[in-house]
Amino acid sequence: MFSIDLDLERGDLIEIMYRVWRDDELIERWLRAEIIDSEPGTRPIARLEDGQRTEVRRFMQWRHVMKTTRERSGTLAA
Repeated sequence: MFSIDLDLERGDLIEIMYRVWRDDELIERWLRAEIIDSEPGTRPIARLEDGQRTEVRRFMQWRHVMKTTRERSGTLAA
């Protein structure tokens, strides 16, 4: 299942589908990436497993590997 909205947060792990033509053959592969920056109103920035950085755009096929969990700040009432 693919995410439609760019609901990505810093620390999320995703996989991005890349397609490359080699010797008249289409090669598809998923590259793992970590979201390193995600601000409201901007495209998330991901660091690919090879160290390159890319913007995650709406036309890209991607899927979550691991969603960041944020801890609540403050105390819970007993």
